[in-house]
Amino acid sequence: MRKELGAAGEGDFDRMLRGELIVPPEGAFGACFTRHAATHPRPELGMSEDSFLVAPYTVTGLAPDSAAARAGLKEGDAIVSFTGVTPRVAHSAANVIVGPTVNIVVEREGRPRLFSFPTAGAPMVEYSWTLRPQWPGACLL
Repeated sequence: MRKELGAAGEGDFDRMLRGELIVPPEGAFGACFTRHAATHPRPELGMSEDSFLVAPYTVTGLAPDSAAARAGLKEGDAIVSFTGVTPRVAHSAANVIVGPTVNIVVEREGRPRLFSFPTAGAPMVEYSWTLRPQWPGACLL
């Protein structure tokens, strides 16, 4: 790593492995692209993604201070149905896509009960790059 990227590149790689955000500088992709930053809430499920991945679905890994717990969900609740969570297969990202509100029907004491909670967490910054309008003919993609 050091031979190809130097000490700074090796340090960036180590920071990335630790989960730190590495943001390429504005001109990292050349003059053809503009970097944009958007701030929005980070989705917080408040429980393990596994709760929605393998039937029979069960609330597991419930965070005590989460919106899910404040809504009344309990560790071990049997999930009958849910909306606002979409399972997916992913190898390098979250295994579920979380919407702004999660609705979960659980069976408790032999009766179905509906729990709803918001998933908006702390703000996060998301970066994207777009092709500059004045450059389309000059940039090879």
